[in-house]
Amino acid sequence: MLLMLLSSLLHAAEKSPSETWEKDIVAFEKQDQANPPPQGAVLFIGASTIRMWKTLQQDFPGHKVINRGFGGSQIADSTYYADRIVIPYKPAMIVFRAGGNDLNAGKTPEQTFADFKAFVEKVRASLPDVRIAYNSIGPSIARWGQFEKEKTLNALIKDYMAQGKAMDFIDEVDAFLGPDGKPRRELLADDLLHSSPAGYKVRADLVRPFLEKFKKSTTAPTSTTAVKPNIIFFLLDDMGFMDIGANNPNTFYETPNIDKLAARGMRFTSGYAACPVCSPTRASIMTGKYPPRTGITDFIPGMRNARLKSAPNALQLPLQEVTIAEALRDAGYSNFIAGKWHLGDNAFSPSAQGFDANLVQIAGWYFPQSFAPKPKVDPKFTDRIADDAVTFIESHKDKPFFAYLPFNAVHVAIGARPDLVEKYQRKKANAPPDAWGQERDSKVRLVQNNPVYAAMIEQLDTAIGRVIATVENAGIAERTIVVFMSDNGGLATAEGHPTSNLPLRAGKGWLYEGGIKEPMIIVAPGVTKPGTVCDTPVISTDFYPTFLELCGIPLNPNQHQDGTSMVPLLKGGELNRGPLFWHYPHYGNQGGAPSGAVRDGEWKLIEWFEDDSVELYNIAADPGEKNNLAAKEPAKTAALRNMLHEWRGRVGAKMPTPNPDFKADKKTNNENR
Repeated sequence: MLLMLLSSLLHAAEKSPSETWEKDIVAFEKQDQANPPPQGAVLFIGASTIRMWKTLQQDFPGHKVINRGFGGSQIADSTYYADRIVIPYKPAMIVFRAGGNDLNAGKTPEQTFADFKAFVEKVRASLPDVRIAYNSIGPSIARWGQFEKEKTLNALIKDYMAQGKAMDFIDEVDAFLGPDGKPRRELLADDLLHSSPAGYKVRADLVRPFLEKFKKSTTAPTSTTAVKPNIIFFLLDDMGFMDIGANNPNTFYETPNIDKLAARGMRFTSGYAACPVCSPTRASIMTGKYPPRTGITDFIPGMRNARLKSAPNALQLPLQEVTIAEALRDAGYSNFIAGKWHLGDNAFSPSAQGFDANLVQIAGWYFPQSFAPKPKVDPKFTDRIADDAVTFIESHKDKPFFAYLPFNAVHVAIGARPDLVEKYQRKKANAPPDAWGQERDSKVRLVQNNPVYAAMIEQLDTAIGRVIATVENAGIAERTIVVFMSDNGGLATAEGHPTSNLPLRAGKGWLYEGGIKEPMIIVAPGVTKPGTVCDTPVISTDFYPTFLELCGIPLNPNQHQDGTSMVPLLKGGELNRGPLFWHYPHYGNQGGAPSGAVRDGEWKLIEWFEDDSVELYNIAADPGEKNNLAAKEPAKTAALRNMLHEWRGRVGAKMPTPNPDFKADKKTNNENR
């Protein structure tokens, strides 16, 4: 069951409803068009129910809450707008609390009762089976001095509802009166109009049985209700496609636990991040939208300039987005995060986007509150993330959960346990020596042999293995989906050049394959077959609808606008995903420059914004992007370029602009960059 909280319209007796509320209603209709509220919900009407619901919410964690932010109104206002604020949602139940404003405005109890009947009749004409509960008014009497009028109104409505079908009268008046027949002040706020926290608890206790009754009547018996699967999402930071043994048997690094995951499920050989740097990809996973739609197109804060001034970059994920964490939470999931968020802090932290409210921030990363000691040698918080994940899984094994583990490894500064570093220093003696290539002004590593980076990967792989072992020991492996993905390609062209992505070109910060093609694995028990490989191009926006479908939750295409469910692929079928797009209007720390790209089938085009040059590659025949075919394939080049430009218009992509402060001198150029 989903619950939706809709407060009533602000009271303004001096204006007609159409004059007072039309602008606000239109605004909310646009919002609903972008993010449709659920149907078959419980719809609350009345400002007081907002605070009451906050008390109830902890007992109904799987229910949808939408707060329109209105204040109190007269019943006639809700009737006037029923066609737009009630009926379109097709609620299964309405909890209605109103009437005080009507009496305060001078209406008699009889007139107010007539308005309530008109509301019920209008709604029932379109929704004959909707259940309606009237939450009686009472606390406002102390301020407005209309006790007898309120009691008369309540009596009229109570009698009316007793005669109707699917109607409930929730009487709160007696609960707020003391032995002397006067309101109990300890349950009221200072203005004696709205309840204190204690008062709202009383209200919540009165409403709770009706919601429990409704919940039972709309929930199938446990024996026939499918158990929703858990989800564990391992998101790595800067891990390259060629950094795991499943993709690269000759890698210098050792990843036995990650390789076991690949053997258990489906390994993607054309899985892409939505951006060659971290924050935009993370936003795409959370929202199912391409980075330009959220405004996050660079790492936060980003914004380096050179020949061009970087396009604006949002510093946090907008709260208007319904994240995948919120969608899962509202479907009854317990959500967990430990690690790197990088989508905003404070009011924009994970707690504001669907994760646990009890998080602590340590060195920029978020963790559940815990008294567990931090591992002694854990420079990337790798073991801390695994420790907290193990604790969470063990305590939530009997109910569905979403565990999001955005590790800080293998991002620079690289670091690992000394014993592991020593192991790979010995191994390096038999590895190929350093070798370098050139990517524009940046040198690029061509060999994997960094012992510290290798040690960091082993420590990470071991942590992942511990989490998976916890799932298996808990007996929930067959109902736990496991996802492994990196936020962008391996770092090969700057900042220590710790890895090589060969045969892929370049790396993090570039729109070549080395910067956006990721190690990607999905294990979905009962859906994926062990050891399967998929070469269909997919992208990080696709996780959102995939999770919803795997969990039996209705899709929300107006939210995950740029995502396509990968379930057909996971089942071994085909998927016409359509073209993939990238927009990176910034100068990266890794040497890349403002650019955009599109991949359609086997063809990929990159457009450079500084000089409007383009490169065209056949990825199937040339995965290393060595042969630019733009001059040889002018028709294909033009078609893909037009496709890219049209897409930028659709998603509202912002472009870089000329930089009047740029100086062509190389030294000055480097300072500007």
